[in-house]
Amino acid sequence: VIETQAGAQVYVLDDKGTVSRRTVSLAPTVSGYRVVKSGLKAGEKVVVRGQGRLRGGETVTVDTAPPGDVQPPATKTPTSSAD
Repeated sequence: VIETQAGAQVYVLDDKGTVSRRTVSLAPTVSGYRVVKSGLKAGEKVVVRGQGRLRGGETVTVDTAPPGDVQPPATKTPTSSAD
């Protein structure tokens, strides 16, 4: 997800490998994951790495990870000190 003055945006990949930038609405984060509330259709492919180098209309090569290979972002566990 790319945060811009226009709101949250993502790059969506079409069946020819061309990306386009699209504005989406976000729901609250769940377990470290950004949740898209609206702006995408089921089954659409979204670029999750390298968005900073992309421009709309570019063609990309898809490098898919095996199912279950994607890990959630690391979360910090709160610690307390006994004073």
